[in-house]
Amino acid sequence: MVICENKELEEFVLSGLSCMAVPIEVFVPVTGEAVITSYSVCKKEAEEWEEKYRGRLLSKEASDELENVFAAVAENIGYRRTKSENELMREYVYTPDMQLPKYDGGVKVQMISSNAVLSRICELSGCDIEIADDGEDVIFAVVEDGILLAYAGMNDVSYGDSSVEISVETAPDHRRKGLGSACVKALACHLLDKGITVRYKCSEQNTESSALAEKLGFLLEGIRFSYVCEKI
Repeated sequence: MVICENKELEEFVLSGLSCMAVPIEVFVPVTGEAVITSYSVCKKEAEEWEEKYRGRLLSKEASDELENVFAAVAENIGYRRTKSENELMREYVYTPDMQLPKYDGGVKVQMISSNAVLSRICELSGCDIEIADDGEDVIFAVVEDGILLAYAGMNDVSYGDSSVEISVETAPDHRRKGLGSACVKALACHLLDKGITVRYKCSEQNTESSALAEKLGFLLEGIRFSYVCEKI
């Protein structure tokens, strides 16, 4: 199924005001029909590509042809293809009815809801993280002697379907200790208790991150490919 990108977003990109463009994005769910989102100016190319590679949209053959076809599309609208490791993403979900196991306290995790408190921790840790002082935006973190070792925070809030995308970061010297996993579990429990669906994304190449999601019981929804371009 091919659908058109939001009209206002497409017009903004075509006006040349955006530094990046995504003329086509492909989401292949674990079950159900794949969804292709494209700009209206290249919907025909997207439909022809889908018809040719239906059922194998993420195959190398399909990917190679998409690169060739949409390179010309991108240049016609003033953008150039730029590849990144995050263009192929695994998308996971946890809904309130899935009953994520409660955090067991094996690692001491604290909730931080004050930007002032977070700023002091970041100053000592040499990092830069901010949250909105609205009582809703929080992070769950592992802090030792005032230094931030790991945290899980909210990336993107979708009010339409009451869902929140979360992310996790762990200091390089403290990875593989279960700190990131503990932070994600604590934040997920916090959100699920509020009836909010939790979403988690990671690069297809980031096997450690996908393993973390699966270990915690997140359900894989599907894989998304984004054809990202930068302004010429």
